[in-house]
Amino acid sequence: MGRPPAPHRAGSRRRLQSLIAEGRLTVLAGRIQSIREEEDRLVVNYRRRGSSQVAEDRFAYLINCTGPLGSIARTRDPLLKGMLADGLARPDEMGIAFDVDEFSRIAGAKNAWAMGPLTKGRYWEMIAVPDIRGQAAAVADDIEAELGR
Repeated sequence: MGRPPAPHRAGSRRRLQSLIAEGRLTVLAGRIQSIREEEDRLVVNYRRRGSSQVAEDRFAYLINCTGPLGSIARTRDPLLKGMLADGLARPDEMGIAFDVDEFSRIAGAKNAWAMGPLTKGRYWEMIAVPDIRGQAAAVADDIEAELGR
């Protein structure tokens, strides 16, 4: 068993659990086929893990936790390619990941965050679980602040 979560992280976890229970937050595992902006929403076509059927849903926010190759421009991931092609994201200065701000918000996208290797241009080493766990807590805090506006 690990250490108990820091109080601010425990509060964020409770808030996320509450949002899920209220139907205001959905967590999905699967493969994104395409994404586009439509008014104030992101329209996402995806296949849930273990399914071959493509579903389409609209989301206010998107958090992508996948990682790119050594050059984000060479990615074969359809979501990442589409985001770059549609101007919903841009490469960082070194071209190795997405350009993100200090809150891990993706530059060029509205209400989208990246975590882990997708942010290594800003944070460099962002592959270990403890690092990503800390980043996830910070992103959760930022989303909580965004939802409170």
